[in-house]
Parts: sequence; C-alpha cells; structure tokens
Amino acid sequence: MKMEKRHILNHQEAVGETGESTSDKRSKPKKENDRKPKLTSDEAKVANKIFNYQTIDEVRESVKNAPPQKMLIGELIYSGEQVILFGATNLGKSILATQFGIAIAEGIDLELGDETFENESEPQKVLYFDFELSNHQFTKRLGEITVGNNFRRATIQRGAILDGSPIQIFKIIKGAATTWGAKVIIIDNISKIGNRLEEADRATEFMGALWDLCRHDEYTIIIMAHTPKRDKKNPITADSISGSSKIPQLADSIIGINESPTEDQSTHVYIKQVKTRNGSRKYGEMNVVRTKIIEDNNGYVKHMGIGCLSEYAAINGENVKIKEKALATANILKHKTVRNAAEATGINHNTLWKRSKTFQERFPEDYERLKEKTPGELNEFIQLLQSDA
Repeated sequence: MKMEKRHILNHQEAVGETGESTSDKRSKPKKENDRKPKLTSDEAKVANKIFNYQTIDEVRESVKNAPPQKMLIGELIYSGEQVILFGATNLGKSILATQFGIAIAEGIDLELGDETFENESEPQKVLYFDFELSNHQFTKRLGEITVGNNFRRATIQRGAILDGSPIQIFKIIKGAATTWGAKVIIIDNISKIGNRLEEADRATEFMGALWDLCRHDEYTIIIMAHTPKRDKKNPITADSISGSSKIPQLADSIIGINESPTEDQSTHVYIKQVKTRNGSRKYGEMNVVRTKIIEDNNGYVKHMGIGCLSEYAAINGENVKIKEKALATANILKHKTVRNAAEATGINHNTLWKRSKTFQERFPEDYERLKEKTPGELNEFIQLLQSDA
C-alpha cells in the first residue's frame, strides 16, 4: 500500500492539480495577454503626469466652471481657438486680419456688407505681429479711422533678428503678449517669423506650443499662411495651405481666401470656412462670402461684402454672369413687378424676367436672402452692384 500511495503522489506531482502534465505546461503557447509588456510603477507615474482622466459627468462639470467660448467673428472665430487664415498673395489676407483684430479690440461686430459677424465678447487686447508691412504701408491702409489702444502692432526692431528653435520663437511671442497683457494674438505670417517654421517637424513643435496656450490659457491665436502655386479655378481646401500638412491639423478653425473672377476684370475674392470645431460650417462651399476691397470715405482699405453664393458660382462668375442676374432680381423685388422694373431700368421686361429666373434657379439661397430685404436695403444692394461696373 505504501508503494501504491507513493506512486499516486508521484503521478500528482507530474500532472499538477489541473490534470495537465508539467511538460505540457512548458510547451503550451502563451496567451495574448501574457505577451503584453507589464507596466511598471514609474511608467504609470509618467502617464499620470501627462493625462487627465475624467468621466463624462466630470468633463461636463469642468466646462461649466470654465470661461465660455464666445463668438468673436461670428461663426468664423470663437474665443480660445487656434485659427489659420490663408490665401494667395495680394488677395487681402492682411486687410481682413486687421479688420478681425480691430473688431475684437473694439468689442464690436464685423460688418461685411450684408453679412454681420457677431462679437459676443467685451473689448479685448489684441497684439498683431506684422512681419509684412512697413509703418507707412500699414497707416495708409487705415486712413483716418480711429482705433483704440486695445489694438497694438508689433514689428521687428531695426537690426534685431527673430530666430532660434520653434520653442524659442514661441517663448518670445508669448513673452511679448504677456508683457502687453494680450490674450488675442495675430501672426502675419508663419513663413516670415522664423527659420523654416512651416516645415513639418518645426511646424508641429511651434503650432503645438501655440495650441497649448489656446487650450489651457484661453488665448485666441490667428496665424496667416500662404498657398503654393495652384489653379485658382479649383475650390480651396486645407490641402491648399503652404508648408506641412501638420499646420491645418493643429487648427481649430481654417479660413481661406480665393480669387473670384468678374466680367470687368476687377478684383473680387471670396471667403470660405474650410474647417471648424464649433458647430457646422455656415460659410462652407455652398455659402461663401464674396467681397471686394474698397477704400471708404475715411480712406480705410477694407473688405466689403457683396453677398453670399456657392463656391462654384464665385469661381465661375464669368460663366454665370452673376451681377446682371442679381441686378435684375433685385430690381424686380424693389419695383414689385417685372413691368415696373423694366420701366425703371430701361431693360426689356422679357430680358429681366429671364435673368431673374436663371438667378432663382441657380442661386435659390441668395434669392431668399434678397426677398427678405427691405426696399431701402434692396436699393443699397443695387447701388453697390452698379458701382462695381
């Protein structure tokens, strides 16, 4: 009996409690979980320093306690965003950025013709880093308008050089904004402020540092960028921005400017909302804002809106003859009937009717906007189109 018991014990040792032999255990492949590297306590500490963990309820509570995001330039720009404003040379990017900056600094809505871009915020200090224009060029564009002290322009001093690593340049820009107490920064433009900052790795480092200011310190940052040589008859997208693809990836909002041809060869442009992280794109490809650059009675050079339309229509203006069709429609609405409009304009009533019919079919949203205008507003719209002849 003792020998049998010893034999049984030896057998239990060989197969183990689960009934599997020890040799089977050694040869059996490891489970997937067993192959994953074990997280050390030091690695966990590092992760906990990088990440902030919250439940959905905690996220909602943190938003309640944080300063609200407010519209600064309507649906185009909200507070706390990193914004890219881009376009080809000589389309008025700097002019538009200056209009943005002044509206934010004064705490007023931005009026672009019929389009009003609401500002929900109080006046804020704006620091405009201008690496493009001389003082003479800048003041000539402003004319005689009055701008309060909330708007301040920063330029490079004679003999000084803004150079160094992306982080060094970022620290200089942040230091200037901190000194002035500005939470709104405009950089005109990224290709001029340092050593190849539009290139991939350097762009990521620079834009990432700026993005951190927006996320954690409620800065609003508008960065100007160019486009490479491209066919202006193609719609503008985030891929149209010069430099690294990392630049648009690190933006909350992207606004593009492109040329809009006219029959009389005058320069018009359109403004398109390419990207937003706050709601829908109100000014996307179906509703871009068409503008022309004018000098008002104060000598102020600015963008003046002349209506919204599809991007296709803005690019192919010569083919659809937008102006004459819009004029016909506005005159008919103003004078109530086609015959009255024909008598007032001296244009054959059949011609007016055909032009208006085409306008309604091709641009139904623009037609609905015209229908909502008062007689006085229609008259201003007609005068604006006629002055563009």
